[in-house]
Amino acid sequence: MRRILIGLLVIFPLATPVQAGCKEDIQAMLAAGEKWENYRIETRTLMGGVTVQHTQQWFRDYSHFHQAVRETGVHWLVLGSEEYTSRDGETWQRSQMRKENWLEETLARNAILRETIRETSCDTETIDGISLVRFSHTQETMEPVRSVSHVTTLLDPKTMRPVERHMKTMTPAQSIQQGDTRAEIMESRIEMMVDYFWDEPITLPAP
Repeated sequence: MRRILIGLLVIFPLATPVQAGCKEDIQAMLAAGEKWENYRIETRTLMGGVTVQHTQQWFRDYSHFHQAVRETGVHWLVLGSEEYTSRDGETWQRSQMRKENWLEETLARNAILRETIRETSCDTETIDGISLVRFSHTQETMEPVRSVSHVTTLLDPKTMRPVERHMKTMTPAQSIQQGDTRAEIMESRIEMMVDYFWDEPITLPAP
């Protein structure tokens, strides 16, 4: 998902032995994410171990959400095929219209990504007396930018929804073409640390 960044709990946990060969369990969790509703995530992005960005996102569902970046004050709102931006979260300007089939194309890319995950493992982790499920995998994206990510997700065993996620992403230097525009991407290595908050009443802005 675009501009979403991910989370790790810094603690010395107790863990059970790793169970390899649980690719289908992780694929099911990734697929379920397309149907989640009414949740919020708080994200820290790190480069070289230093936090460079704090982001909040409020999701009514997969295609209706509001994002705000603390450092820039920029807000971004997606309502189906409509996108808006704001400097204060109150006054909105139309940004662009998405293609009618953008959601179908996104879900198709997600399906390809799920099929190509590798280095999967599943176990449990006990933190402050609470047992959580831990999923780990490596994923590679090809569009719109090529990247390789190592992902660890902690889940509530009752709901199998994420509590925290930690992602380390390496993006090689590359050129990308979008319409008539060509962009040069520099090599980068970032960490994304995300906390999830569930079953909250989500009210999106009305531009």
